[in-house]
Parts: sequence; C-alpha cells; structure tokens
Amino acid sequence: MRVLYPVDMAEPRIDRAAWAALVSQLIATESPGNQTRFGQLIGVDRKTVRRWLAGEVDVSEEKVRAVARALHVSARDLLIQVGYYQADELPAPDRVDAPPADPQDPIEMVRQSDLSPTGKRELIEYLTEQRRRQIEEAQLEVKRLIDLARRTQGRTG
Repeated sequence: MRVLYPVDMAEPRIDRAAWAALVSQLIATESPGNQTRFGQLIGVDRKTVRRWLAGEVDVSEEKVRAVARALHVSARDLLIQVGYYQADELPAPDRVDAPPADPQDPIEMVRQSDLSPTGKRELIEYLTEQRRRQIEEAQLEVKRLIDLARRTQGRTG
C-alpha cells in the first residue's frame, strides 16, 4: 500500500534487472522453464512474462504481491529483493501483534521446509483440503450427536 504525500517524493521503482532475474529463477523452479505455464500459474499472459524477462516494463508493487500470493512465497522478501523497499521499511516477518506460528503445525512445517515454492504450494493445498474434510466430518458428527441428544431428551423430558 502506498501513502500519498502532499510533497513531491520519489516513487519507489522496481529494479528491472533484479525482477528479470527473479522471474527467470521462478520460471525454472515453478514451471520447468515454460514461460507460458508460469504466466498461467501467476495470472498473466506469456507476453507479459517475456517483457519482464527483457526488463522492458516496470512492475507494480501489487503485481509483485500477486506473484508472491500465487506462489505462496513471502511478498516482503520479493519486494525487498527487487528493490521496492529496504528491509527496515517493512514490518519484520515475525510481527509482535501476530500470533507465533506453531512449528508443529503441518502447514507451518511445509512453509519452513526447503521445498520449492511449487512443492510447498502443492503440499499446502493438499493439507488444506484434508483439514477441510476433517472439519466437515466433525461437523456432521456433531450434528448427529445433537440430533441423538434431542431425541434422548424428548424421551426422558
């Protein structure tokens, strides 16, 4: 998020070479060298990916954040890596107001692993789906127990 100031201030700009290098690295790890597949993965067309790699265009902060979200990587790290911000300009990853991550949580274990972003994303999606199913099953069981308790109360009440 940008804050508008009444005084002319330099608008931070992306380091196009750093962005091109980062995109090249992400293409190699996330879509085995396939620019089209990478574009689909992050929601842009192949031409945009080519322009990024050629350093022809600036990239908005929001687009960097969108790429981070799509790949389940730290937006903070990407924004710093491509020159939008210095490390001291953004909140530290372990903010005081955020609850600490449980290191035993399976999803947190995946996040902290040395897997590629693609591997992390796939495992996190799998684990999230498993959690969703477990919650649905628990809800059905609770509803069944409530109905059973109501019937039992009706007979004894």
